[in-house]
Amino acid sequence: MISEDDDGTGIRFTVPYHYESQVRTNWGRTFPARLKRLAQESVTLSTSLPIAYGSTIFVRCDNDRLDVMKVLITGPSGTPYSNGCFEFDVFFPNDYPNAPMMINLETNGRQRVRFNPNLYTDGKVCLSILNTWHGRPEEKWNPQTSSLLPVLVAIQSLILNAEPYFNEPGYEKSRGTDQGERNSREYNVGIQIATVEWAMLDQLRHPSPCFKDVSI
Repeated sequence: MISEDDDGTGIRFTVPYHYESQVRTNWGRTFPARLKRLAQESVTLSTSLPIAYGSTIFVRCDNDRLDVMKVLITGPSGTPYSNGCFEFDVFFPNDYPNAPMMINLETNGRQRVRFNPNLYTDGKVCLSILNTWHGRPEEKWNPQTSSLLPVLVAIQSLILNAEPYFNEPGYEKSRGTDQGERNSREYNVGIQIATVEWAMLDQLRHPSPCFKDVSI
């Protein structure tokens, strides 16, 4: 994902990466606590990522930089995201794990599609554990117990779910009502169309270099 310039004075990204400016700012600096934690988490990821026909989470990291990652989550079966390939850029800030990782959705219809109330057109991912959404104290990021794995599983299960309409604050109250269920079905139709266009066809036409062997 990153290579040094021929003269050794700088770096260049071989793939598009949302947090390129943050990486360049911190190039050459080391943060022992972050590196130790990332090394531990990488071992866990290598054996614990969900792998199933219905939905799988794939993770790629730079050969030399564990803090630079890309993630692909295939939409779970039984949801409007089914069979879609959703790509995320992940970066771990200098003070990680005291602060959560940064995650941006790259599959957003070139910033025109909002795939979920928790996913913005600019790629922002709203989750309590990322401290990007208000929630109960126990749902917030905890440096001792939180890690990338549960964050990715939360995106897979809590965001890419069967009824994303009810993720919108306040809409949960309408669950089970005729109007609420009708609105949910209509919302799902729009999500399904966008999934086919951007998380399937666009992925086939312009596959991510990091996940070409997965999406094609």
